[in-house]
Amino acid sequence: MTLREFLITLATDAEQLAAFRADKDKSMQAAGLSPQEQALIKGHDEDLIRKYIQEQEPDAPQAFPFVANGAAKPPEQG
Repeated sequence: MTLREFLITLATDAEQLAAFRADKDKSMQAAGLSPQEQALIKGHDEDLIRKYIQEQEPDAPQAFPFVANGAAKPPEQG
């Protein structure tokens, strides 16, 4: 699974999002993400994630739904 596919899955599949929130490392490893891809998600830098996806998949759409589900954002400080 590509990083883009993984992020889309998190945005569209409530079970996968719940599994990711429960154990991010296990979820990313199960999806087959590389250590670099896992680090990108953990880094919470949307621009770097977009750049990486565009480099890996030049024909991929520019819009990604992952920001809304919090996968690429750091946890809220409360």
